Amino acid sequence: MISTWHARDHRVLPRGPWAREAEDVVADLASDASAGLTSDEAERRLQTVGANALRTVEPPSWLRRMIAQFDDPLVLLLLAAVVISPVAWILEGRAARRTRPASSVSSWW
Repeated sequence: MISTWHARDHRVLPRGPWAREAEDVVADLASDASAGLTSDEAERRLQTVGANALRTVEPPSWLRRMIAQFDDPLVLLLLAAVVISPVAWILEGRAARRTRPASSVSSWW
């Protein structure tokens, strides 16, 4: 197996087939690029390795996707601002009504 040195954590990792020459990959798989596999060999590999198919994963529900939107701290900060802003506005309005004379409330010119 061909491997490559990973500089960040100093370990040797196997190189994937996408990073190698096609001839090397075909040789490692004991295949022939021009003729392909025989029917018997294809059946044997299907039984041994399985079908060439990706595994499917069930997508998350809409509720789980909605909850995932609140994982970001910035979103939580904005939600806190949405709650605090109207409360501060209401409290500020009450304080202003108590300190202002009655005549200034009706005439703002």
